[in-house]
Amino acid sequence: MEEIAIHLNGLDYTLRSGGADGVDTYFEIAANRTEIFLPWKGFNKRPPFNLYDPNGTKKYFDSPTDEALDFAEEQIDGYRNRKQGGQKLLARNMHQVLGEGLRTPVEFVVCWTRDAKVTGGTAHAIRLARKRGIAVFNLAREKDEGLLRARIGMTDQQELF
Repeated sequence: MEEIAIHLNGLDYTLRSGGADGVDTYFEIAANRTEIFLPWKGFNKRPPFNLYDPNGTKKYFDSPTDEALDFAEEQIDGYRNRKQGGQKLLARNMHQVLGEGLRTPVEFVVCWTRDAKVTGGTAHAIRLARKRGIAVFNLAREKDEGLLRARIGMTDQQELF
């Protein structure tokens, strides 16, 4: 993940993430440019790493917009049955895929899910991306890692440094 993030830095990509543990955090640490959409202020102790960012390229958004909350309700079955915290977690996924104003979709989604299944909170981001025709690369699948590497022009033999 770090190797891929570093390669994407060279291509001037911006990471959009939700500040979750695991893949989100690994990519966030390695990415030069980020937009981190948090469900609420202080989620997972974000902003975290006391980053020195003179260029303002590490951005944190501390809650989903009302538009994202409404959009998540339209997109996700059972959304209204969840507690407010769960709704905010799901709404931030809408921002991860569609951006701050929900009008700038990502080029592709990189994720990792247990057993490469469409599961957990990530499932909603995956479903939204697929509905919009956005490629999803699940790094739990060896095939997807190869497809991602091909998409970004990165060979399997490329070294980290």
